[in-house]
Amino acid sequence: MTTQQNHAATEAANTADDGLVKAIARVAHETVAAHNTAYGDYSTPPWERLPDSERAHVLAKVTAFLNNPDLHPTAQHGPAVAVLSASQRAAAYVFHGVVHAIAREQTRD
Repeated sequence: MTTQQNHAATEAANTADDGLVKAIARVAHETVAAHNTAYGDYSTPPWERLPDSERAHVLAKVTAFLNNPDLHPTAQHGPAVAVLSASQRAAAYVFHGVVHAIAREQTRD
């Protein structure tokens, strides 16, 4: 990558303050909450009731996925990925899929 391309990529990087990032985070979170409910896990609160620290975490995940398109859906779990249940792994893939689907839709001509 040339210096000019690298600079352009840095300027185009998404941040947690971007309106699109916030919208994607909300939709992805609510989708995962619905997924969890379908599996009998009612512990995921709606976006409006998320503590600020958890919202910041969701925004950071969205930002990471948007700025690093090749990042694996479970990358945010680190070594703990080995102990995730099938439902938790599925939720990570759902979250990742929603983030990228909305981002692709926003860039369509």
